[in-house]
Amino acid sequence: GDGDDFLVGGAGDDTLNGGAGRDTILGGAGNDAIDTVDRPSNIFGGSIAPESDTVDAGAGDDTVTAGRTDIVNGGDGIDSLSINFGFDGQNLDPAGVTLTLDSTGAGVATDGTSISNFERVNFTLTNNVDVVNTGNVTASLDGQGGNDTLTTGNGDDQISGGAGDDIINSGAGADTLSGGSGNDIVNGGDGDDTFSLDLSQDGADQVNLGAGNDTVRFDGFATGQYRVTFTSSEVGNGSANDGGTLANQDGGLGVRIQRENADGTLTGDIARFDDEGIQFIAGTQGITFDVRDLVSGAERGTQFEGVVLGTSGADTLSFFPPFRAGQAFYYNAGAGNDTVTGGDSNDFLVGGAGDDALNGGAGNDTFIGGAGNDVYNGGTGIDTVTYAASTAGVSIRGDGASGSDGMGGTDILSGIENITGSAFNDTIIGNGADNRLDGGLGRDVLLGLNGDDVISGGTGVANELYGGAGNDLYLSEAVGDTIVELAGGGIDTVQTTLSRYTLQANVENLTYGGTGAFVGIGNAANNVITGGTAYDVLLGGDGNDTLIGGSGAANELYGGAGNDTYIVTSGADTIVEQDGGGVDTVRSSTSFTLRGNVENLTYTGTGDFAGTGNALANVITGGVGSDTLTGGQGNDTLIGGDGLDTVVLAGNRADYSFTRSGDGYRSVDSITGRDGTDTLSGVEQIRFADGSIVRLTDLVPTVSTALAADDFLLTDGGPQTLPLQNKAILEDAFNAGEGFNHAGDSMMMLPPSDDFVPTVVADPLHPGVGHDVWG
Repeated sequence: GDGDDFLVGGAGDDTLNGGAGRDTILGGAGNDAIDTVDRPSNIFGGSIAPESDTVDAGAGDDTVTAGRTDIVNGGDGIDSLSINFGFDGQNLDPAGVTLTLDSTGAGVATDGTSISNFERVNFTLTNNVDVVNTGNVTASLDGQGGNDTLTTGNGDDQISGGAGDDIINSGAGADTLSGGSGNDIVNGGDGDDTFSLDLSQDGADQVNLGAGNDTVRFDGFATGQYRVTFTSSEVGNGSANDGGTLANQDGGLGVRIQRENADGTLTGDIARFDDEGIQFIAGTQGITFDVRDLVSGAERGTQFEGVVLGTSGADTLSFFPPFRAGQAFYYNAGAGNDTVTGGDSNDFLVGGAGDDALNGGAGNDTFIGGAGNDVYNGGTGIDTVTYAASTAGVSIRGDGASGSDGMGGTDILSGIENITGSAFNDTIIGNGADNRLDGGLGRDVLLGLNGDDVISGGTGVANELYGGAGNDLYLSEAVGDTIVELAGGGIDTVQTTLSRYTLQANVENLTYGGTGAFVGIGNAANNVITGGTAYDVLLGGDGNDTLIGGSGAANELYGGAGNDTYIVTSGADTIVEQDGGGVDTVRSSTSFTLRGNVENLTYTGTGDFAGTGNALANVITGGVGSDTLTGGQGNDTLIGGDGLDTVVLAGNRADYSFTRSGDGYRSVDSITGRDGTDTLSGVEQIRFADGSIVRLTDLVPTVSTALAADDFLLTDGGPQTLPLQNKAILEDAFNAGEGFNHAGDSMMMLPPSDDFVPTVVADPLHPGVGHDVWG
C-alpha cells in the first residue's frame, strides 16, 4: 500500500510490490520479483514523493525494480536490477547521476542509491550529465540526454548514449554500442562487438574498434554522402580473425576505412557488400579491397564513395563499377608492395613506400607513387602523376620507358597524360598524347613530343621547354626560359605574367596573363599578341600580325611589316605603322580615327560608330547602328551597314558629282587633294561642309549627252534642263527603246511631281535631228 510496509517473501517464487512509502522488503529464498518504485496516480498532485526503500532479495535469481535513493541487495543467485534514475517524483528534470560499481558489483550513487550483489543491471539515466561505470556487471545503459560517460566491463553489455556528446567505453565481451545523436566517441573493447550508427541523427561519431570480430551497422541512410572513420591499434598478429564488418541496411554507403597496427601484421579481405556488410578477415599478407562483387541492389553502388587506406603490408585495393559518375575515391595503400586499382571516377591513388602498381581505370585520376619502383597505368581519361613530394630531381618519361623518381626508385608510366615534377631540377618527357608537363621549381627540361601540349617550366630559374609537333601552349613564368619549336611544328602560344616578353623563333602567339603593364614583342611569323588590362606596348615584327591591346588603358601597337590587324577597345590606342608596311586593318569596338599608314577600319561593336580615315585609300565599315563615316583624302570605300548611316564630305554640295556604281554610289570631288573619288555602300545620307544633308533617296535621275548608262545628277527637285540628242526621246523613253544611246534606259523623276511637264522643242545644237525635252 501507500504506507511504510514490511514485506517478507517465503521460500517460493514471490512477487513483492511495496507501493508508496518507505518499505522494507525481504525476498527470502526463491526467484522473486520485487518492485519498490513509488508510483503515484498523479505525480503532479504533489502529495507523494519517492521514499528510500530497503530491499534484500535473498537467495535465488531475483528481479528487482527499484527507484532513486533505494538500498538494494541482490543476495545470492543471478540477480537483475532495473532503476530509472530519470524518475524523481515531482522533479521532471532530476540531477545527473555518478555511479561506479566495484569488482563485486557494489556501489553508491551520488543521490544515495546503494547497490550490491547484482549480476545484471538495467539503468535508465537522466537528461543531464551522467557518469556511470558498471564494472564487470553485465549492463544495459540508456544515457538519455546530456553529455554522458558510460563505461562497462567484461559482460555482454548494451549501451545507448542517447542525445548529447557521449563517451562510450566497453570492455571485454560481445557488446552492442550506439552513440545516438550528438558528437559521440564510441570505443569498443575486446570481444565481438556490434556498433549501431544511425546516420539520420545529428552529429559526427568517432568509432574505435577494439580486438575481436566487430560489426558496424549503419541505419538511417538518406540522400548524400557519409564518412565514417575506424581505427584500431590492437588487431592481433594474424593468428585469429580480427577486423570489422560494415553492415548497411538502408542502401548506399560512403565510408572511410582506416586500420592502424604498430607491427604491420594486419591483413584483411573484403568478401562482399550486401545486406550483411563488408567483412575484414585477419591474416598476414596485407589488405585486399575489391568491390567488383560487393554491390547488392541498385542503390548500393550509387552512393559508395570515400577513402580507402591500406597498411604497411602488401595491400591490394581495387574499385570497379557500377558507381555513380563523379564520385572520387582516395586510395592510400601505405607502405609495402601494393596494387591499387581505381574505378570509373576521378580517383586519387597513393602507393606510398614500396614497389607499387597503380591502375587508374576510367576517369581523370591522380597518382602519387612515393618511394620504390612503381608502375603507373592511367587507363582511360586524363591522368596525372605528381612527383611534388620527391626529395631530388626526377627524370621521367611518359612513353613507357623507365625513369628515376627522385627517391631512388625507377618508375614506368603508361597511359599518363600529365606529369608534375619536383622542387628540384627535373627532366620530363611526354608522349604522343596531349600532355601537360609541369616542372615545378628548379631548372627543368620539358619535352612534349607530339600532341597539343601544355608545358610549364615553373617560376624561379630559367628552363628549357620543347613542344615538339602540335599546337603547344607554353606557360613561361621564369626570366630566361628557352623555348625550342621546329618550323611547321603547329600554331604555338606563350602565356606569361612577366612584364616583358619576346617570342622566340617558330612560336606564333603571345598572351599576357598578368595585371600590370606589359611589353610584348613578336618575331617574323604571323603573330597574335594579346595584352592585359593595363598599359600595353605590343610590337608585331614581320609577318601578318594581330595585335590585341586589351582594355583598361591606352596602348601602343606597332605592327611592323606585313598585313597587320589591330583589335582595339579604346579610341585612345596609338597605332604605328611603317610606310609601305602592308595593308593593315583596325577592328574597333568603339569610335576610332585611323593614324597614318593604316588602310582599313572595321567597327565590331553594336552601337553607333564614328569612323574616320586618313590620306590613304581607306575601307571603313560600320555596324548595325547609325554610323558616321569620314573617308578623308584618298579614294575611299565607305560601307554603312545597317542603321541610318551618314557619309561626311569635306566640301560643299556643288563640289561633287555622283554616279551609280553597282548597288551603291560613287562621289567625285571636283577639288583636288580633298576627298577624292569615294565609293559608298549601305549609306542613307551625305553631310557636306556647309551643314546641308541630302538623303540618297532624294536623288533625281537625269540624262545628259556627257553621261553614260545609269548616270544621274544630284538635285533638290528644282527645275532641270535635260538636253537630249540623236534619238527620238519620247519614242525611246516611253517605248522601251534603246533610249539615250543605251538599251533599257528610262526617264523618271523622284519623288514624283505634278510640275514635271515634258516639252518638245527644237534642238538648238542639231536642228532637225531628234527631239528635245524641256521640263
